[in-house]
Amino acid sequence: MKKSKGAFNKQIHKYSRIVQDDNDDLVLQFTTEVLGLESLHWGYWDDNNTLNLENLKIAQKKYTTQLASYIPEGVNQILDVGCGIGDNALYLAENGYQLTCLSPDINHQKAFNNLESEKINFHLSGIEDFTSDKQFDLALMSESSNYFDKDVGFEKLCGLIKDGGYVLSASLFRKKDTEVYSNFHIENEWLTSASKNGFEVISKDDITDKVLPSSEIGRDILHQHVVPFLEVILKYLTKTKGIKNKLLSFFIEPNFQKLLKYLKEGYISHVFDTNLFQENARYVIYLMKKK
Repeated sequence: MKKSKGAFNKQIHKYSRIVQDDNDDLVLQFTTEVLGLESLHWGYWDDNNTLNLENLKIAQKKYTTQLASYIPEGVNQILDVGCGIGDNALYLAENGYQLTCLSPDINHQKAFNNLESEKINFHLSGIEDFTSDKQFDLALMSESSNYFDKDVGFEKLCGLIKDGGYVLSASLFRKKDTEVYSNFHIENEWLTSASKNGFEVISKDDITDKVLPSSEIGRDILHQHVVPFLEVILKYLTKTKGIKNKLLSFFIEPNFQKLLKYLKEGYISHVFDTNLFQENARYVIYLMKKK
């Protein structure tokens, strides 16, 4: 892999505070504005790291460098599918790669508008609707493959990747058909779809143990800070006086109740349950080659 030019850490702070206008993503706002994170990825942990927020930031940067280490020699043009706020793209651009980045999220577009790199080209589009006259050496899917249909995705990638090109995917998978983590692809079905569309597995790396510490930190933040804060607001709403405040409480309280239930019992709580995750899911990095 090409050596870094050292600008990654200097530029990253420029777009880690991007909350503005009425299209804001509350999860993005919380992670960047409140927690001060510069990445949306799970991270890659060393075994001896203490579980805290600062080490999570270090683990997220290591995740990017670790992911880049899987890129084969000879790759130049990369299609970043589901690029997030651009931490992977910026690192790769600073290492000499040319990036075409895709996301249908307007908030991600805002982040990319603040990046200063001639090697990065952002498209406000999902993979389903993206077209290009050129073909790419490699498609990168970093925690993004679960956001689109696997068959549609691989069919599109088959046309966008050169013969002999690659797909590098870091993905969360269900081990089998379960209700929990129903938004994750089932791993063997995902691999079958890849094979049908002409991609063969070159390497596989199960990094579940390296990413799960982030889940533990998320659980602590959720139960020690987020849920108590929302409960305080809910308590305030239920005790408001005056007709205007009562009407406000009437309309807002049910939404807070739903949000609290979602955080305590829904998908977020499941992601932060490490035992449940290990039983039903795993995090795997696949490198595949187009036949």
